Amino acid sequence: MIRQLKSFFLLINTSFSYRFVFALFLFLLLSALEFGSVLLIPDFISYLNGNETKFLDLIVENVSPVLGISPINTATLMVPLAFLIKNAYLIGTKYFQSNFVYKLLKSVSDQIISNVSKIPYQQFVSIDLGVLSYHIIQEIRHVCQFIVLPLLKLAMNSFVFLSIIALLFYQIGVDFIYVFGVIGITFFVVLTLLQKASRIIGNKAMKFRESYSMFINQFLNGILELRLFKRSRFFLEIAQKRTSELSSAEIKRDFYSTLAKPIIEIVFISFLIITLAIELRTNDPVETIANFSLYLVAVYKLIPSINEIIGAATSIRFYAKSLSIVNSYLQKNNESNESESVYTYEELEEGKLIEFRDVTFGYDATKPIIKNLNLEVNRGDIIGISGPSGSGKSTMIMLFSGLFRPQKGQIVFNAKVFKEDVKFGYVSQKPFIFNQNLLKNISLTNDDSNADLDRVKESIKKAQLDIFTDEELSTKDLGENGAVLSGGQRQRVSIARAMYPDKEILIIDEATASLDRVTAQNILRAILYDGQLATLMITHRQEDLNFANKKLVFTDNDIKIEVND
Repeated sequence: MIRQLKSFFLLINTSFSYRFVFALFLFLLLSALEFGSVLLIPDFISYLNGNETKFLDLIVENVSPVLGISPINTATLMVPLAFLIKNAYLIGTKYFQSNFVYKLLKSVSDQIISNVSKIPYQQFVSIDLGVLSYHIIQEIRHVCQFIVLPLLKLAMNSFVFLSIIALLFYQIGVDFIYVFGVIGITFFVVLTLLQKASRIIGNKAMKFRESYSMFINQFLNGILELRLFKRSRFFLEIAQKRTSELSSAEIKRDFYSTLAKPIIEIVFISFLIITLAIELRTNDPVETIANFSLYLVAVYKLIPSINEIIGAATSIRFYAKSLSIVNSYLQKNNESNESESVYTYEELEEGKLIEFRDVTFGYDATKPIIKNLNLEVNRGDIIGISGPSGSGKSTMIMLFSGLFRPQKGQIVFNAKVFKEDVKFGYVSQKPFIFNQNLLKNISLTNDDSNADLDRVKESIKKAQLDIFTDEELSTKDLGENGAVLSGGQRQRVSIARAMYPDKEILIIDEATASLDRVTAQNILRAILYDGQLATLMITHRQEDLNFANKKLVFTDNDIKIEVND
């Protein structure tokens, strides 16, 4: 539990730390209200029997003259009023709890999304996206709902528990030792057993959830091939096994979480009945009934509090792994080197934009796929890249764009041209289309009013994307991953997107693969002949390579540079 508390304080920032301290203060006040409201019950019974009370007499003496009613009516009024005030305060406190938890959920989600977006791409490509998306969507919610909220409940009910214990000691003195012994032993045994079981089951459930999420992601990505090969049954059998494992773990968790209340209730009620029988034989019946009423109210309050404490502790143990995962994503911001530029900036000759100086890179450091590359990229250059699959063409793009870091050598940018960050335009081989309108997909803005409509239309014209009317640009969504578009239309959306922003470098990765040859040639003529841009173009089509003034021909072991006059 101590480890989880340390992880919790790593989770919350300064603002939420203050709110957490304020929550503890609210819980302290709640415990005082619990103490007072419960104490009124035995005092009221004693007051009705004409006995002196420790607490109610003081209230009646001061309040009765103010209200102008009899002492007995004042005493009768005070008990429900005390419970009304306490429960109104309890409702407000629980609202504060929910507000705290779900604002923390938003804050942590925003921070993790930001941190994930800054993970160096070279690391990002090795991450299982199914597990990553599960962590972002589910584990953050698990932490807030099943660790943070239970932790607040644990704190609140601990204060209430201690206030009731203090009340019992205050009211019945030495005899309290027996009550406390029964409460303490029962509480310790139940909590210890359930926490141990919850930790073991929780770790298993975490692995099952991650495995199932990864499996679902693979299944959805490969559903076309599975249907064509008529092998869907293969994945369905795996799904049944994974869901069976996960449901079994969740059933055990729910079962253990329900054990606390009946065990504690049986022990407490049995203890009270035995105590009442003994007390009635040996002590004054009126005093015994007053004390017994205190026991009943205390048990009425203690059992839910103890159940909440055990349930909260069990939940925290069960989802402890989730907290570790979420904290690991929060700490990625400090570990990321994304802010460190992969480029070197120097003043180069006029017209020269980029120099590759002895650049070497390989996924395995002992087997470089780009070795000692020297290349000059000038303003207006169109560099065509060709070669067999796996020879390093896409890796060249990753280096060119700064997403991969060279293991050796330098990528030097002209400091006279690139004042800040390098601005790229990129046409993907497999374009991603957002389930938004065409205007948002091209401008990549979340508000249509922020898009430059004239530039969007110009980009659409260059990409020959005449599929929607002007009105439909902002009203018709393209569906998930461009479901309403053909393959060629999706490709042209990607081309229009690359044409829209200000840029100094254009990267084209098999941009015309889904287009017929005539359309491809017309689009390339429209987008390539801009003397201010440097363009890097991967293609398998010889007619596309004819646009290039420089060619990088990749083989399995070498890169040949060809310069056209």
